[in-house]
Amino acid sequence: MNISCKICKICGTDVNLYDQAIIMGKFDVSYFECPNCGFVQTEEPYWMTEAYSSAITSSDIGLVQRNISLSLKLDYIFRRCFSFSNGGAFLDYGGGYGLLVRLMRDRGYDFEWYDEYCDNLFAQTHERKRPHYDVITSFEMLEHLPNPIKTIETIFEMCDSAIFSTELMPESKPKMEDWWYSGLEHGQHISFYTPKTMDYIANKFGKNYYRVTGLHIFSNTYHHVLFPNYGYRICAKIPFFIPHIGMKRESLIKNDYNGLTGKELI
Repeated sequence: MNISCKICKICGTDVNLYDQAIIMGKFDVSYFECPNCGFVQTEEPYWMTEAYSSAITSSDIGLVQRNISLSLKLDYIFRRCFSFSNGGAFLDYGGGYGLLVRLMRDRGYDFEWYDEYCDNLFAQTHERKRPHYDVITSFEMLEHLPNPIKTIETIFEMCDSAIFSTELMPESKPKMEDWWYSGLEHGQHISFYTPKTMDYIANKFGKNYYRVTGLHIFSNTYHHVLFPNYGYRICAKIPFFIPHIGMKRESLIKNDYNGLTGKELI
């Protein structure tokens, strides 16, 4: 077994065997659990080249609806709880096809896109330009990372607040073959987190950490208005209600169209 499998990739503690499962129908893979921070990791993912023959797996049929829902939740969080100078600067890190960036720009937020492995289809000309951002979002990426603590540190160095999404390990500690989020069919999920893992990350980097309905928010600022806040919990579960709360921003779609074509969108 590779030596890097024997220590936790979050806190460096010696890990214990958690489970074994068949990935992509042919790779017999071991999973390891950290007794200190609860993080669960696979053995070194030698199957990644095959797993990433497509950057986004074909089984991710919820991609469009997930991005629509996330755009609504972000809109509410930003309007309710953050105060941005000059309108704010935002980056979607690991932004996939750029769908969330396009949706957020349509809502008036100056979002940029970054993804090392995927083509930008929906947010062209809005690739990463700034060295620092008010907020970086990174959705459905943490579970893909072979060296998560390094990537998380990179993101934290670039922003005041970061918002992630990833499913946490159930308290029941299921076998990997019985948990839908293990992603055995595509093999791209190799890092799994617990509430204890998230608390460790927050303490390591001196961040305030908040967890609400699948979103993990790390911030330099204490957001007492939102957390805990029953209003957000209701709106997060009823996304169609969110657009009616608070003042909306003017969409950037006209400016973006003019920047791409030199013409006015009427």
